[in-house]
Amino acid sequence: MEEDLNRTWKEDSITRKKKDTHEQREMHEIIEILEKYPEKDYGKRYFLDCHTTSSDSLPYVSVQVVNDNDEWAQKFPTYIVRGFSDIVYGAIDHYLSRTGLTGFTFEAGQHENTESIENHEGMIWLALKEACSLNLKSISCYPDCVENFASKNAPDQKVFEIIHRHGLEKDDEFKMQPGYKNFQKIKKGEVLAMQNGKELKSEWDAYIFMPLYQAQGNDGFFVIEEV
Repeated sequence: MEEDLNRTWKEDSITRKKKDTHEQREMHEIIEILEKYPEKDYGKRYFLDCHTTSSDSLPYVSVQVVNDNDEWAQKFPTYIVRGFSDIVYGAIDHYLSRTGLTGFTFEAGQHENTESIENHEGMIWLALKEACSLNLKSISCYPDCVENFASKNAPDQKVFEIIHRHGLEKDDEFKMQPGYKNFQKIKKGEVLAMQNGKELKSEWDAYIFMPLYQAQGNDGFFVIEEV
């Protein structure tokens, strides 16, 4: 991996057809496929961008509030986080949303958690159901993953907005305090991490979001609040 594929979707890289890295070349391959399905040929086009997270997490939708994305996201039974791609530049959902597609990024859970697979499968079925007005219960092999995701694994729907991103520079030494999970409450004055030998304290009574627990990455953590 030369760079994060979900940070390559920058206007300059796309318009100048940059192919300096493996991920940029992969991005242009995806664009070439998408161009085979132009907006004029379809009544509606959807996307679903499936991810997992480095830290333990409840499943959630990350949505750009453009077009009818937010309205579409409300149809799914889990947490919804608005505004990630407004703060982090180069994410694929930002590009797709601005080429006329409706959709969102779905974070199913921690990378190695077997429930994450079930959550992805359940979300894909539900997206097909909503997009095509399907009655899943009429299918003889009704997928258990739908009920497991919607009723067992996913939290009751709430909507959050990002209010802060703690970005990292290339040479920063950064280490989160152990034990933080996505959507965990934090308080003002709480020590969240160590950075360059100094304590990094919370300035908010809010929730922690995407705490960094892997070697790579330039997003230390985000802060979100319920709306």
